[in-house]
Amino acid sequence: MSDALILVDIQNDYFPGGAMELTGMGTACDLARMVLHAFRQRRAPWFNIQHLAVKPDAPFFVPNTVGVPHHEGTKPNAGETIIQRIFRMRSAIPIWKNN
Repeated sequence: MSDALILVDIQNDYFPGGAMELTGMGTACDLARMVLHAFRQRRAPWFNIQHLAVKPDAPFFVPNTVGVPHHEGTKPNAGETIIQRIFRMRSAIPIWKNN
């Protein structure tokens, strides 16, 4: 069986100064960065999930804002896969793209 890493919503809005700051994101990002580095070294599969809100009055993860990009600590490199999750109403619509 193969290992795979899934990083979910490590985006600027959750960090200090973001629209939905969460406690402990610096530590979480540091740990995620270490695991991501190991996966990149092994060339093991990993995926970066990016949450996007499409509701005009959404409080965070609004497209084309500084809060949407992945945090610098776990930012995908060119050619690495990003899975965007766009929330409309109560369902999530995954969109696959290569960075």
